[in-house]
Amino acid sequence: MKLLLIVPENSYRIKEFLNAAEVLGIDTFVATDSTFAPPDLAEKVFDSLEFCHPQVAGASINIIVERLGIDTVVAIDEGGIEVLEWSRALSKGLSKPPVRSLALRDKNLLRKVLSEVVLQPKVIDETEVSNFIDKGLIVKPSKGSASIGVMRVSTIAELKSAISLIDSQLGQYGSAMIEEYVEGTEHAFEGVVVNGCVVELAIFDKPHPLIGPYFAETIYVTPSNLDDQLRRKLLQTIESAIERLEIENGPIHVEVRVTSDGKIVIIDLANRSIGGRCSSALSFVGDRTLEVVLLEALTEGDASHARREKQYSGVYMVPTRTSGIVRSINGIEAAQRIPFVTSVIVDAKVGHHYETLPTEGSYLGFIFAKAPTRALCIDALEKSHEVIKIEVEADFAGAAASHEMYHQSFERH
Repeated sequence: MKLLLIVPENSYRIKEFLNAAEVLGIDTFVATDSTFAPPDLAEKVFDSLEFCHPQVAGASINIIVERLGIDTVVAIDEGGIEVLEWSRALSKGLSKPPVRSLALRDKNLLRKVLSEVVLQPKVIDETEVSNFIDKGLIVKPSKGSASIGVMRVSTIAELKSAISLIDSQLGQYGSAMIEEYVEGTEHAFEGVVVNGCVVELAIFDKPHPLIGPYFAETIYVTPSNLDDQLRRKLLQTIESAIERLEIENGPIHVEVRVTSDGKIVIIDLANRSIGGRCSSALSFVGDRTLEVVLLEALTEGDASHARREKQYSGVYMVPTRTSGIVRSINGIEAAQRIPFVTSVIVDAKVGHHYETLPTEGSYLGFIFAKAPTRALCIDALEKSHEVIKIEVEADFAGAAASHEMYHQSFERH
């Protein structure tokens, strides 16, 4: 078995996938847009591919696949997905990927493709905004991820400022789109599609309400507290979306909101697994990692081990709350001693500059916990987060222009 991983330069997860491939005894190669190769894979790395030109990179992937006799190609993280879609299209003699596959990288297209199949937020034309503004509107870039550029607005002035911000500073993430704001609890579905069938790996709850004006995520915890009826409805909704998108094989990560009257509304859907370091919040029977389960499913068509361990597990993603330079980091050891906390990883570096949402969405670190109850798991994550002290020298001048329209309180939401 030969596997090719398409890995963006900024991926957190290459090590985890390489370890998973080694556990499964898979001969693994890497295609990346990075200009350096991991020392242990130097002879198996194809670097400096032009991911910014996915058609060109897709053609390069096909040459590698043919030359090496690759059996399975897997894209890691957002940066590799479009390259993989171009590779598949070109290998079939198509001039470009089909609309349904491009929809996985463009939220406007996603809304159109899924419009008759599942509930989604209504896309609002600028001529209609006055009919929806009182309840709040969401403005976001059409190709963004990690909450970058996602803003909730409640006046016409805020709407214009949000659109201007995306157009002027976030053009690499697509054009600004306007949607209705959907009230409800937010959840993330982690799964894998095997021969057209959706296999649930986990449903995460997000216990900290995400109401805006920005949407920095914090805690994910699983298993979900959704009742059995809502869980079945959620799975059926996702199955309908996957069927319409014609996804046959691959990981999926789906963000949904569940309204007070039990409606399942798809906020976003990506054919990748959970981003960043968050996959470490999941472990499966036989001490399998998420990456092992995914590669097992995608290379062998076997998802029989996709059963989670029987305890609550969660992650606290530590967002950047203040733009500026990190001057000191303290409390990591104390945070790790909190009962039920399994690990604390701080990626922030002293002397480095970090920006808050909406223009950047860097996480300063990740806290992981496992506990016999949901309450104990969430409590451990919150206490550990309180102990970590990251001192940031605020850069108010640099952030003021982007954040001016949100100096007001959003408690009214």
